[in-house]
Order: sequence, then C-alpha cells, then structure tokens
Amino acid sequence: MNKCSALWAKINRPKSSEVIVSLLGAQLKYPVVTRWNSLYDSIKNVLLHKSKLNELCQKLGIESFLEIDFKYLADYVQLLQPLADAIDFLQTSVGMLFGYLLPALATIKTKLTKIQINSESEHTRWMAGALMSAVNERFSAYVNLEKNAEDAVIASILCPAVKCRWIKAINPELEANAELEAVKLAKNAVMAMSNIEGNASSSTDGIVANYFDFSIEGTFSNCNENFILCVRRFPKKNKLFFQ
Repeated sequence: MNKCSALWAKINRPKSSEVIVSLLGAQLKYPVVTRWNSLYDSIKNVLLHKSKLNELCQKLGIESFLEIDFKYLADYVQLLQPLADAIDFLQTSVGMLFGYLLPALATIKTKLTKIQINSESEHTRWMAGALMSAVNERFSAYVNLEKNAEDAVIASILCPAVKCRWIKAINPELEANAELEAVKLAKNAVMAMSNIEGNASSSTDGIVANYFDFSIEGTFSNCNENFILCVRRFPKKNKLFFQ
C-alpha cells in the first residue's frame, strides 16, 4: 500500500502527471475519501497497468513493485470485490428498489463463500471468512430475518427478479420453514394493504381479488408468481449481479 501511495502522490504534480499519461496512455485513478469504493477502484486500476508499472516507477524515481506486492493487491481486489460490487449496485439510480437489499447481502455471502472454496491461499480463505463474519455481525437482523427486518423481507419477496431465491443463501442455518414463513409474511402484508384499499373504495374489492393469488403450498417453489404484479420489473442489466 505504501508503494501505491507513493505512486498516487505523483498524480497531482504536473511533470509526474505528464510522465504517467505518456507511458500508460491515461491518468491513474487515486483514492478520494468522499467517494465510495475509491481505494478499491484505484488499486484495481493500478493492477490494470501492471505490465508497465515498474517502468513508470523508475521514471518517477519511486520504489518498484515486487511480484509479492502484486499478489497482495490482487488478493485485496478479489476479497473486496463482492462488497464493492454490492455498493455500486445498490447506488444505482434507475430501477433500484428496497427489495434488492437482502438479495444483495445474500450475493455478498455467496461470492465470499466461493472465494473460500476456490482460493488456493489459506490466508485468502481466512480473510474471506473474516469478511463473512463481519457482514453477519453488521447485518445480523437481516441475516437472521428478525422482526425488525420484516419490511425488507416483504419487499424482496415481492420483487420479480429475486422472490425467495435469496433466503437460503443469506443464511443456510435458518429453519427449514423459513421460506414458507417469509412468504406468509408477504402474503399478510399484501392482504392488509388490500383491506385498506377496500375500505377506501369498495369498488376495488373485486379487482384486488382477481389481481392476486395467495394460495401457498409447501416451499417457495409453489408460491404463486402473481405476487409480483404490483411491483416494477427488474432491469435486465442488473440480473448479472445476483448469483
């Protein structure tokens, strides 16, 4: 990190900046305290220019990178990518819904689990586990589907792109009937809303009755998809985020 900091310190100096652009063909990104993921993005950008980096360091008169340094930076990017991707995704200004929060947390955990399984480095596997524990602790109410997370649960179930697919991923230790209970929660919420609308205007009763099908049997595989009709459709480009 110290070597990266020395490199980034050269960016705002006119002569050094000219050398960087001349050799790399573009300016390097550098961390900005007020911008999400800026350190992650900056290190990822450094690795993008790995083949020319030591030549650049020599021209700038700073310490060159060793192979072990590149390995450290690559591990950093690999471990932080699930979190960085989630932050970028949840900041999407178009088509973002509250219902995507829990699936995003589940996706973070899925990606960290894949790192634990596939990484050849014991240290990387350990760090992935530590990040997983930190996510579980910080978002324990959501991970355990506690009562104060009910709004988020309902919102997710009513999202057509995710429905209940995220529940097992967010916490494999949940009870076997967790999916069914979550569906019942959403069902009750929609029924309560339909009752409010019915009291306001009795002419809507028939429309609401025909609009939803609340018949649920077994697990989510039998949950009627008519739940989704009252929600905006999920942008296709964001389907790639969820795993």
